[in-house]
Amino acid sequence: MGSRRPRRELRQREALLLVVLVWIGVCGFGALPFEFSDQFPTFTDAVFEATSGFTTTGDTVLSEVEGLSQPLHLWRAFSHWLGGMGIVLLGLAILPLVSQGGN
Repeated sequence: MGSRRPRRELRQREALLLVVLVWIGVCGFGALPFEFSDQFPTFTDAVFEATSGFTTTGDTVLSEVEGLSQPLHLWRAFSHWLGGMGIVLLGLAILPLVSQGGN
């Protein structure tokens, strides 16, 4: 009936572009709760806060983190938790597949 396209492997350049786009998208989406609040003056600050959560660096642009509202504090903590789970997943599932660690 129809011809099937042969399956293409994901090349390194395409995989890198995919990872970069996913990181930008996740950090942009994660910044929305911060942006919609009145506690972050610029979108750049909101993106920085979200990025620091997803990368588990813990940096902040706020002088007092305790001054955040409870929902924002929960979102900030959740982004750190998600980032930490990503590191655990990398160590347990991905690195052994590429022979770089784990058993």
